[in-house]
Amino acid sequence: MNRKTAAAAALATPPAASLRAASVVPCYTKVYPNGPVFVTSARNMTCAAAKREQARYKWTGKNRFTTPGRFTCRPSGRGSVGYRICCVKDVEGHRIEFQD
Repeated sequence: MNRKTAAAAALATPPAASLRAASVVPCYTKVYPNGPVFVTSARNMTCAAAKREQARYKWTGKNRFTTPGRFTCRPSGRGSVGYRICCVKDVEGHRIEFQD
């Protein structure tokens, strides 16, 4: 096999599993029974897992925080319900919104 065909064969291989498209699901799950916090979407995790992760975090009033499961959360503007925060860890992630 010459260099040209070896290079073409290398480019024709399928991408690694870690590069596949993310599975994003829409949610509208209330995190606390009496609180105005909702999980609006989840990536590579279920809505229930995202809700459980946010429910484990004890709110301190900061807009940047890390949950007990090591999700890093940062504000990302306004959403359809209210103020939006995105939380990510490796390939998993979820969005939460605070109702106005």
